[in-house]
Amino acid sequence: MSAYTDNQERSKDLTDLYFIIDNYLDFIDKDKHLYSENAIDSDIFDLEDFDDRVAGAKLIARHCKLSDGNAVAMLQKNIKAFNYAGNMTAMYARLNNISLKLAERIFCELLT
Repeated sequence: MSAYTDNQERSKDLTDLYFIIDNYLDFIDKDKHLYSENAIDSDIFDLEDFDDRVAGAKLIARHCKLSDGNAVAMLQKNIKAFNYAGNMTAMYARLNNISLKLAERIFCELLT
């Protein structure tokens, strides 16, 4: 993400971020985090209009805060600093062929 914020013509960071978010539920231990009786992240299924990508963004922010708050803090700082007038969100949506509404939901979850 920082390469994109240094040079907005370098859009690969936004597609890489989407790949991670889009596949995050496949990367984690689903039994431990989602499906077991004591699953620590099962509340993710309570999201309004559940979407795997929105859930992935929420869990990435949550897990980064638990393991190293600096990583998510830097991501959030970059989003806040460079998403003036929603430009980064619009570029993220366009590059990843998703709706602007979905991109906004993903960024919202990354910022929480």
